[in-house]
Amino acid sequence: MKEELHSCKLYRSGDITLTACQGKVNKHVLILSRMHKDITVADNEKKTPETVSSYNETKYGVDILDQMAEKYTCRSSTRRWPAHSFQNTLDLAVISARVLYKEITN
Repeated sequence: MKEELHSCKLYRSGDITLTACQGKVNKHVLILSRMHKDITVADNEKKTPETVSSYNETKYGVDILDQMAEKYTCRSSTRRWPAHSFQNTLDLAVISARVLYKEITN
């Protein structure tokens, strides 16, 4: 599925919006959102949709979470995907608890 560079397609189903963008030559970006009901496209060279702009503004928190999960992990080596998913969920719960604790106790 090769599209024109910087082209985007929007798909809606109820209150869920899927934005499919061709950001680079061989790279597709898919963003699923329940927050954005109507998507506006910026009037710039790249014609970025609102969902992409919103993600780019808030991705810093996701990057920090990924770094913390990598540094403070409880994961062990396993080939079973349920175990891997459980360990990942446990990592995210511990990080969330730590952030809440730091926020409450300063």
